[in-house]
Amino acid sequence: MWEEIGENVYASFGTDHSSHAYVLVGKKVALIDSGLAGSARQLKEGLSAIGVTPKDVGIILHTHGHADNFSLDYLFPKAEVWMHPADAMYVNARDPVFALTNSLNLPVVKWPNVAHTFVDKQVFDLGNFSVQVLFTPGHTKGSVSFMEQNKRWLFCGDTLFSTGLGRWDLTSGNKPQVISSARKILFSSPKMILPGHGLPIKARGSASIARQLERLMTEEAPESFY
Repeated sequence: MWEEIGENVYASFGTDHSSHAYVLVGKKVALIDSGLAGSARQLKEGLSAIGVTPKDVGIILHTHGHADNFSLDYLFPKAEVWMHPADAMYVNARDPVFALTNSLNLPVVKWPNVAHTFVDKQVFDLGNFSVQVLFTPGHTKGSVSFMEQNKRWLFCGDTLFSTGLGRWDLTSGNKPQVISSARKILFSSPKMILPGHGLPIKARGSASIARQLERLMTEEAPESFY
């Protein structure tokens, strides 16, 4: 499903195991994650509906380096591909175990070339959007979230969902780090949390998110999303 979630902010909600892809249309068009092949038609048709071609996408910001987040990067030939260096090293090495290509049943993988890596608190000026990197490891060693500083909307990848914490049982995952990152998300005071899978967390102030995090942090089993 393609949905406008705010002015010039769109979501291509992933099907099956695909991550969501979020599109921010500023002076530069940015994509937060891209998704799996099964979501390609939806993503392309959604972009076309708002007058954006694949060549208009200037930057892809990845929350982490799993294949369900990067498999459609190849559709955007002019985009800079960014990822945290701790995950980029595995992706550039074409590591199938780290990227979960077998778990996702991907016989063919179109690997991106991650030529750009970011650091915690780095800011991307997209014109009418200002996106800051927040280092939120735990799902993977290099997992990050992105805070759109004007709206206080946080794109958290697989660190946190409305139904649970992100998985910590995969390669380079770590439960204490996931919990610490969830707290970091809370302290960043987001007005809405947009995860890589599942429904957004729409908060009525920080207390609402705090209650949800308190519940999620008591869970013994991780969510099933990749």
